[in-house]
Amino acid sequence: MPISVTFSRSPFAKALMALAVGSLFVVLWKWYSLSAHARGLILGAYGIALGFLLIPALRTRRLLKNGLVAKGTVVGAEENTNTDSDGIPSTNYKPIVQFTTIDGRTLRFTSSVGYGIEPDTGLAVNVRYLPDDPEQAEIDRAIVWMMPAAFGLLGGLGLLVAGALMYALGDDDAGSVAPTAASTGVTTSVVTSSPTTVPADTPVLGSWHRAQTCQEMLAVFEAAGLESQRDWMQRNFFGGELGPDTGDPCAGAAGPVEHEHFFTAAGEFGSRDGNGEVVDGDDFAVVDDDTLVFPSHARDFRYEGNVLVDYSINGDVVTFEVEVPDECSGACVDAYAWALWAFAAGPWQRGEAP
Repeated sequence: MPISVTFSRSPFAKALMALAVGSLFVVLWKWYSLSAHARGLILGAYGIALGFLLIPALRTRRLLKNGLVAKGTVVGAEENTNTDSDGIPSTNYKPIVQFTTIDGRTLRFTSSVGYGIEPDTGLAVNVRYLPDDPEQAEIDRAIVWMMPAAFGLLGGLGLLVAGALMYALGDDDAGSVAPTAASTGVTTSVVTSSPTTVPADTPVLGSWHRAQTCQEMLAVFEAAGLESQRDWMQRNFFGGELGPDTGDPCAGAAGPVEHEHFFTAAGEFGSRDGNGEVVDGDDFAVVDDDTLVFPSHARDFRYEGNVLVDYSINGDVVTFEVEVPDECSGACVDAYAWALWAFAAGPWQRGEAP
């Protein structure tokens, strides 16, 4: 008989679970812009939260171990229907059980165990209940506490270990990362990997915007030999969805699409889409009079070199130039595909997007 276990039936627990799921979506959305230390702390926090499943599981174990035994009868079932990501519905049934306490009171409860088929009305089951609080009752089956306990223990411990390893192995030091000769061709000074104040007269400070088309982006990626990176090239032009994975990568693309960059004197860099929503952000630093570096993005892609972007300004127009290193593979491809997506395809006008 197919069985599923519901960990809690309280409205508070359901609201807490909804909050946790919502926060998970936010974390996943910003995951690649977070440092390794931040990711480790988040995984550890979710591990601790998952470990709290042990509390109701152990409470149920105490009930089944120390509760009084009574004979119960299934008098109905609570039906719950859920739909998976493919739109396929599934239904489980939680037995509603009636029993009589030792002092003659007749009570009912809904089990936390759900079955894939509806239980027979009139089915006899063993019940455990607390003598001082008989409304705390459950069908006498070990699976009621063992499955959530295992999930909380193994899942929580696994996330804690993963978080600790990510935190320990992550590099959040504000140390130097020397550019490679292949990627720059110049010698630079130390570059920090966390936001630092940049000179107030740095000409790129402020906001810059332009309207982009998928065809312009495609031309830039083809010229750089990174036309295989369709997901980066397409992401501005299909409403957050993936575009065609074969044939013309711009077929059906929206556009022109407004995009905006901003640079602050505190060393912060960010991007906004046509709706004014921030879609990218981290730090930047100044290498020389016409070169910027993006340390956190390099770290996020696990690229050991520097992500370098040249720029030139003529009045209120800036042009960015991204030169992909001659020998570029793996993390280098990911890092420079981001750089092309962010900075390629034509001149940018000073000011915020209209």
